[in-house]
Amino acid sequence: MSSDHQNISKELEELNYKLLEAQKLAKIGNWEANVDTGIIHWSPTVFEIFDCDPQSYNPTIDSFKQMVHPEDEKKVFEEDVNAFETGHFNLTHRIITQKGNTKYVTQLATKINNTDELIFRGTIQDVTQLKEIEKELKREKERHDLIIDGANLGTYQWNLEENVLHINENYAQMLGYKLDELKPFYMEDWLEKLHPDDVEMITNVFADNYKLKKDSYDFELRAKHKKGHWVWIQDIGKVGVWSDDGQPIEVFGTHIEISERKKAEIELDRTKSLLLQTNIITKTGGWGWNLETGDISWTENTKHIYEVDDNYKPHFDTIFDFLSDPKEEPRIRKIIENSIKKQKSFDIELQLVSAKGKQFWVRTIGIPEVKNGKITSIYGTVQNIDSIKNNQLQLEEKTKQYNELVEYIPVGVYKLSRDGQLNYMSPQFLKIIGREGKMIDTAEFAHKIVHPEDLMMFNNANSQALENYESFSLEFRIIVNGETKWVKASSQPTQDSNGNWYWFGSISDITYRKKTELKIKNSEQQLQNIISSMQEALLFYDSKGIIRSMNESAANILDLDKSEIIGNRYMQTIIKLLDNDGNELKDEEHPVGKALRSKKSAKNIRVHLLNSKTKKSLWIEANIKIIEEENSYWALVTFTDVTERIKSEKQLIEAKMAAESANLAKSSFLANMSHEIRTPLNGVIGFSDLLRKTDLNVLQSDYTQHIYNSAHSLLGIINDILDFSKIEAGKMKLQMEELNGLELVESAISFITFQASQKDLELIINYDPNTPIYFISDELRVRQILINLLGNAVKFTEKGSIKVNVKKIGNKLRFEVVDSGIGISKNQQKNIFSAFEQADVSTTRKFGGSGLGLTISNKLLKIMNSKLELESKENIGSNFSFSIDLQDPKESLKSLIKKHKFKSVKNILILDDNKDQIEALKSIFDNIECSTLYFNSPVDAQKSITKDDNHDLIIIDEEMPNINGTEFLKILSERSLLKSQRIIFLHKHIESEFFYSDFTENKNIYKTPKPILPSKLINLIVKIDSNESDLINHHHSKNESEIQFIEINKILIAEDNEINKFLIFNILENTIPNAEIIHADNGEIAVEKFKKHQPDLILMDIQMPVLSGIEATELIRTIENPNQRTPIIALSAGVLKEEKQKALDAGIDDFLEKPLIQQDFINTIKKLQNNGLIKKQKSNQYNKQQKFKTFNKAELMKRLNDNQSHYESFISLAKENMLTFERQIKDCIENENLQILRAILHKLKGTALAACFENLGLLIDQFERPSYYNKSVTKYMKSLIIPELQKIHKLLLQEEI
Repeated sequence: MSSDHQNISKELEELNYKLLEAQKLAKIGNWEANVDTGIIHWSPTVFEIFDCDPQSYNPTIDSFKQMVHPEDEKKVFEEDVNAFETGHFNLTHRIITQKGNTKYVTQLATKINNTDELIFRGTIQDVTQLKEIEKELKREKERHDLIIDGANLGTYQWNLEENVLHINENYAQMLGYKLDELKPFYMEDWLEKLHPDDVEMITNVFADNYKLKKDSYDFELRAKHKKGHWVWIQDIGKVGVWSDDGQPIEVFGTHIEISERKKAEIELDRTKSLLLQTNIITKTGGWGWNLETGDISWTENTKHIYEVDDNYKPHFDTIFDFLSDPKEEPRIRKIIENSIKKQKSFDIELQLVSAKGKQFWVRTIGIPEVKNGKITSIYGTVQNIDSIKNNQLQLEEKTKQYNELVEYIPVGVYKLSRDGQLNYMSPQFLKIIGREGKMIDTAEFAHKIVHPEDLMMFNNANSQALENYESFSLEFRIIVNGETKWVKASSQPTQDSNGNWYWFGSISDITYRKKTELKIKNSEQQLQNIISSMQEALLFYDSKGIIRSMNESAANILDLDKSEIIGNRYMQTIIKLLDNDGNELKDEEHPVGKALRSKKSAKNIRVHLLNSKTKKSLWIEANIKIIEEENSYWALVTFTDVTERIKSEKQLIEAKMAAESANLAKSSFLANMSHEIRTPLNGVIGFSDLLRKTDLNVLQSDYTQHIYNSAHSLLGIINDILDFSKIEAGKMKLQMEELNGLELVESAISFITFQASQKDLELIINYDPNTPIYFISDELRVRQILINLLGNAVKFTEKGSIKVNVKKIGNKLRFEVVDSGIGISKNQQKNIFSAFEQADVSTTRKFGGSGLGLTISNKLLKIMNSKLELESKENIGSNFSFSIDLQDPKESLKSLIKKHKFKSVKNILILDDNKDQIEALKSIFDNIECSTLYFNSPVDAQKSITKDDNHDLIIIDEEMPNINGTEFLKILSERSLLKSQRIIFLHKHIESEFFYSDFTENKNIYKTPKPILPSKLINLIVKIDSNESDLINHHHSKNESEIQFIEINKILIAEDNEINKFLIFNILENTIPNAEIIHADNGEIAVEKFKKHQPDLILMDIQMPVLSGIEATELIRTIENPNQRTPIIALSAGVLKEEKQKALDAGIDDFLEKPLIQQDFINTIKKLQNNGLIKKQKSNQYNKQQKFKTFNKAELMKRLNDNQSHYESFISLAKENMLTFERQIKDCIENENLQILRAILHKLKGTALAACFENLGLLIDQFERPSYYNKSVTKYMKSLIIPELQKIHKLLLQEEI
């Protein structure tokens, strides 16, 4: 029970709270008044209504009555009396709150009957806001009625059920009627008064509104006035009552006459159109700037003026960007600021640049708009006044020029009226007549200025002009300060706008001219005397080509009398002009005639003349000067006899032709000698190269190497001499094409690697990572220059290092070759670039060479607009450098490195004792996203690895002092520091200690030779990072001297030289041993043998008798099957770009330069194979699934056509060969001579294939030939090859008969 009571109490409490909140929102309060005690109890809302503090104010009946508005006290008292009688109180009245606010309140109360005391309980509500609204509505209704009456609004009430319109007096008056005249006024009557064009529109408006249940409508119509004209009316209506089925029953509305407004609108539209057209014509636009919001608006024409898009939004800060002169901005800002500050308009002219870059002048007017004493906005116009401004500027300039002209030119200006009075005289006029600053009249001018002897002439001429309205022009004398001057006055009669005549003219001082004319007259005679005595011949022709004068020298040279040609036209004299064939020139070819017709002078014309009278023939060199005068022009011809000079020049030309012929013979001799010298030299180089690869003892190998090197040196000297001759003759041309700069430097380094290794010199490439790799230049010539510089560096450096630095500087690529050699003294540097010069004679004796290397390099660079630069110190070293234009650069080394994201290689340690090499490596590894440590000391490196073995890759140099690379590996191994790290071992020699160590079998150790080639090192690291170790380190190519898996069964050799032919045969025997060789001694035979044998490959010498290699190639390409193109390789001692292109056009596929080197041939064949010109074998000769025999006797007999005799001879020979091969292989194993072993295996393979020793052939073919001798070689030979040889020998013994 107690719980239920608590719930009810809680619920009651919540309801009371909600009630109080609702009352508070409605401004309703509760009260209870005890009439007997006078005490009143108020709820909180009542306190708020009366503005009383519930904490300090205790309401009573008396205090309440004091708050009743005095004007409502009587009303409240009467309702109190009524409440005592009825028991109910209901009244709205005013109160004055404690704060003095007047409020309306409504009180409702009821007497409580179940008590002994007289108590009233009720509510009080603040209705002040409602009362204010009622008052406002009442006032609004009164105002509305006044407006309707005052504004002459017509009103109507349309009852659709009765179809009648109830209108007011104003409505009737709009149409010229009295209200009684339009009663009753039905809908049909109203429609009849409407304009026919508006009826359909109005009907549609009503239909659409009713259909869409729209209450209101607003449209304009025309109604007919009683007097017959049309009245424009705005009809605004609203549906007041709708039927249950959605139909309008009653409509209320107003009619407003808008005839004047419509006229104004039509006029406004017309004015706007005119304004728009005017603005377009006058190039005027409008603008406005709201200072409160900062918004700037432009009219469409303003945007057109500024040439901006329609959607362009101007801003105060950006509009200054259109100023032509940015320095104007502060001035414009100050003008605008003053306009705002002083509330004044502004009018300025500006030069702007449109959005499209067009420069123009505008006039901008700004008018401030002031509200409540403050500028709220500025509006105005902008007008394109470019043409006006330009005209104004031109006019100002012209006016300025005119004023300056009038003031400063030596011509006076005057104005003379019809009555002969001088109305205007310029300052110069007064200066000429000696009256500066003093005005003068006509009479004074005539009698005091004009010379007395000329006064009559002056007066007559002046009177003649004034009386007959003619122009005036006269030269006469005046007296100025006692001195006589000559003047020329001239004027023209003109009428002004009022019809008055005046003469506007000028006067100029011609004293000097008059004196000059006199001097000229005196000089003419002197000139004629001078001309007559001149050694140079002169002839004067008038504009028609008639000879008017000549001097004695001309008559003497031409061997005639003056009278024989003066007065005759140039084509009608005894002097004839001849062409190169001795024929007379025609009129249009005559030099004087051509000069006169074109009015152009001519210089240094050589002409062959013939005096037809005396038959004298001579050559002259003439100059023709066209002299133009005021009304005519003439020609002055000066000439000298150059007959003897012509003869001398002819002799010089003949001598030059003889010299050129001799030079051509020399060039031909050099070319022939080049071919003749190269041919035997090619044989020496080629055969010494082959000889080096045979089984030789140490002394023989050494001799062979010297022969090979000496032949190459001789070839280099010959090439230098030929290049020098070619450059001197101006026949050296650059072959510009895109190249790889890094590969170019690496290939140049490779040329000197052997020589440098012989001297233990360190070779370092430092290719700046930010330098482009690809660019356009002549690769051959840049490489030649680098090789020359590198060759010299090796030649003159006994210890230390040689560096090649490549760096981009501006738009140039700079190459530097820096050595630590003997250096060059300052005196020797002066001649170092001269041909056939070296530092001194002893240098040539000690180091050899032609002395042309630097000269050729410098001359090549000159062709490239560059030159060699040298910095050198004796006994310290030299730095040879050059720069070339960097054309079309692409992709730097840094960008190439960045392309690869390293995954497994994160921490690298590098050990190299050479600081320069470390710096070069830094330029690479600083661009790899990994951590790299660099060490010069093995001790420091070992400490680092011991402390932290978290190295993914270690790079170790082999040759270091104290502890070399192999010893360092042993230290790491002994201390268990060699774990899973990958190692790159930088070895210098093939015969390195490393190759005899156990580390060769370690699959985590990768070998790469020095010098370090950046491209190969980066490629190796990328492959290591990609876990392609087998591909790099453990997969070895087949025998480098043998080309594998190609379909070449027949090879045609077209070569006329026996030495070259024999060399080629030997190279082919080494590289393609199974191919059939066909030989042709000249191009014609080569074509015939091609037809007969259809070879798979042709080696074609370019220079051959009967038919050259190019001619033979053209014939072969013509007759061959186009679907079975035979690859042709050209053989030449040297090919120019033009010759190479000619050969390619003929059908040559590639080139091999003599002397033919075996590896070059192999590389070319592989290139053709990659390009698809040589097909690969469809399947390996030795298929692993095929079962091979040690000796396939049946196959051998088949090859020998079952000839038993041949078979027995073969077995006997093969048995001896197997023993020899076994012995040779064992010797190689004992001496660890890999080079000789390769040659033996090559021969053994040929024997095995020929003798059908199938298993042996397979074993040799599968042998992976390493680049150095290691234990795996010994193992392979002893476990597989030698046992197989012994097995074959045993079988052959059994076959012996």
